[in-house]
Amino acid sequence: MRKEVIERLKSLGDRWFPLARRTVREGASIFAPSIGTPPLRLPCYETIRQQNLPNYQNLSILAFSLVLQGLLPTAALASARIVSIQRGTVQVQRRGSSGYVQGRVGTQLNPGDALIIPNRKTRVRVQCPSGARRRATAGRRSGMRVICPDLARSTDPRNDNDLLQLLVGQFPYKPQVLDTVPGFYWPGLVGVDEYQVQLLQQEYVQPESEDAFTFAPPELVETVVWESTVLGSSLVYDGPEFEPGERYRFQVMAGTELHYRVAFQGLELEKQEEVSGAVADLTNGDVLPMAYVHLEQGLFWEVIGTLRPVVEAGGASTEMHRLLAESYLRVGLPGLAETHYGAAVALADESGEVRTRAEGWVGLAKVAAIQQDEALVRQRLVAAQVLYRALEVDEGWLETIEVWLAGLEEN
Repeated sequence: MRKEVIERLKSLGDRWFPLARRTVREGASIFAPSIGTPPLRLPCYETIRQQNLPNYQNLSILAFSLVLQGLLPTAALASARIVSIQRGTVQVQRRGSSGYVQGRVGTQLNPGDALIIPNRKTRVRVQCPSGARRRATAGRRSGMRVICPDLARSTDPRNDNDLLQLLVGQFPYKPQVLDTVPGFYWPGLVGVDEYQVQLLQQEYVQPESEDAFTFAPPELVETVVWESTVLGSSLVYDGPEFEPGERYRFQVMAGTELHYRVAFQGLELEKQEEVSGAVADLTNGDVLPMAYVHLEQGLFWEVIGTLRPVVEAGGASTEMHRLLAESYLRVGLPGLAETHYGAAVALADESGEVRTRAEGWVGLAKVAAIQQDEALVRQRLVAAQVLYRALEVDEGWLETIEVWLAGLEEN
């Protein structure tokens, strides 16, 4: 340990090394747990007082002392990281998120996160805070506290308030698209066969002010760039390509009434390249990993286009139903989301997958929030709460559900 510290000090250069070395020798309290030195005094304070250095140097020494604390492998370290991935891909579900991001070597993993390794041949190793390297189980979802029992529980509140936002009529999701989409969908109406659909491009325009002292806020201007008449409640999109970063709105008219609308944005070019690279690494038939890649970037219509044919063919798993439900929810189709959340819960009930059942009930609670049914939201959250309590590791969901239930009481 002492050798490692000295090497780090030498890297600071000729000006700082002698001062920093003396700081360590003086009996630094930050090293007391490791080398048995009594915590006589805080070294950075003593050095600052004796040297009477300018303030900017004082701050540098203080920062240096704090950096040294990061060298100690103590329980204060509350994250792990992926150190190797062989023969496949791994998806990371962040705590409080329903989506997934692709894991890479070096990806930091925090308390409440989970790893999903779809391919059973994939080998993934994680370095835990203790320094131990553990292998994540392939072919299933594994919470970080299962992989690394020493991973400290984060005390930060989960930043996932979408249920409460839905309950007050807000739509917190931001769908993204590539240069095109597989198709658009909307709920059908009884007795209506024909719909008018439009694609509008959105742009904020700064209006001219009457004088130099008057400020006019930007105005949202929408321009119809494509329209069509459609039979049925879906279409294969053949309109103009979407531009990266541009904002659009798709809307469906039933006669003269607005029936459905959803705003979205063209995915930035850099992220499009990330998606292309991730998809290129997949083998043909890797339906679920492809869905994870698209879900990571908010490409919900891509997820729907990937999983919907599998579901219609009757070969969908509980996870496919759940991901399809998550995607339908995020493009403003709660009815279809409810159908697939329900299917996921039913299949999970038959197979005994407690966690998937719990996740399904959380999704169904969000559907009820869109429907503004507080009683049903509460009922479904309690159902999820009971299931999470039956699990050895709830990955922070019990805390989140308690926050949501408290939010219902405040409404």
